[in-house]
Amino acid sequence: MTHCWKIALALFCFCGPHVHGIAEAKELTFATGLPPTHTWAKAYTYVEQHIEERTGGTLSAEVYYGSLLNLKQSLTGLRDGIADAAMLVPGYHPAELPQTNLIIDLAMLGKNATVLSAAVSEYIFTCPECLAEAKANGSVFVAMTANAPYMLLTIEPMTTVESLRGKKIRSFSAFGRWVEYVGGIKMSLSANDIYDALSRGALDANLHPATELYNLNFGDVAKYVTRLPLGTYNGNEFNFNIDTWRSLTTQQRRHMLDLFAEAAALTTVEFQNFNDEVLNTKAAEDGIEVLDPSPELVALTDRFILEDLANFDQMAKDNYGIQDAPQRVERFRSLIMRWRELLATIDANDVEAVTTLYKTEIWDKVDAASHGM
Repeated sequence: MTHCWKIALALFCFCGPHVHGIAEAKELTFATGLPPTHTWAKAYTYVEQHIEERTGGTLSAEVYYGSLLNLKQSLTGLRDGIADAAMLVPGYHPAELPQTNLIIDLAMLGKNATVLSAAVSEYIFTCPECLAEAKANGSVFVAMTANAPYMLLTIEPMTTVESLRGKKIRSFSAFGRWVEYVGGIKMSLSANDIYDALSRGALDANLHPATELYNLNFGDVAKYVTRLPLGTYNGNEFNFNIDTWRSLTTQQRRHMLDLFAEAAALTTVEFQNFNDEVLNTKAAEDGIEVLDPSPELVALTDRFILEDLANFDQMAKDNYGIQDAPQRVERFRSLIMRWRELLATIDANDVEAVTTLYKTEIWDKVDAASHGM
């Protein structure tokens, strides 16, 4: 009997840590309001594919594409624990995320997704007020990415100022101000609702990168693109539910930061490259016309950008209650210049090179022991 008891005790001591390890293994739920084919949705696909190996099997993930939370539900759904991590679109939540939206409102400063993804991520990580408003909404910031420049995707050709007057154009933030400036009608819709609105004639045009002709299938109904870059949307945000984040070990949080840095680099480079491919060859091959804007429309747009920046301080006070916008704008502009210079030193089409630069200059500097805690 004593011999049997010793064997049982030995087996318990041997199996105990392994049983404990299994009990501690956790499956995370990721939500994005985009289809799995969308470039930004691939950020979560990338993390899902690598999380188990990177964490030694202590974490796994399941991604819900467009089903668990749509893009407008993600902020509250993440706060309420419906998902452990989600893609947010801060532009849908100006009241809850004013500091973040201030930078998103500087869309017209952006020319390239790879530059702006880095600049906006570095800005948010080093903006205590931005991190605090994420915390106030029950989440922890882990990455931000930017789109390629927005352009007009239209049902009928729209290349002149006259052709835009009175047209219903889906837009928001700085893009919405531009629509109204050139005489169009700003229409606020979630990205999930645009296709239907275009197909029913409820919209005449949509502002999005050319990639969305394919990522969101807008090319089925919008057969024209006006090659008028209107700035990058700097607001595809990836956040964790704060309770989930704090339940992870420091090493697990480090792995999450690394994985999202890699996903941000991968999807940003792919997004910018795909956008260039669509404009240069793919759209024409598929019967979608890429048109040049009239000189008058270009001139009016340039004038809008100057006036919008001149009015930005008052707009920040009126819309967000932010009193120190000029200093924040200047810091963001300096980050854009910094990242233009950094990315000019490498092949910005090389995912591995961009990943290394992103991690070295931004994510490696985030303290996993204290961030979001």
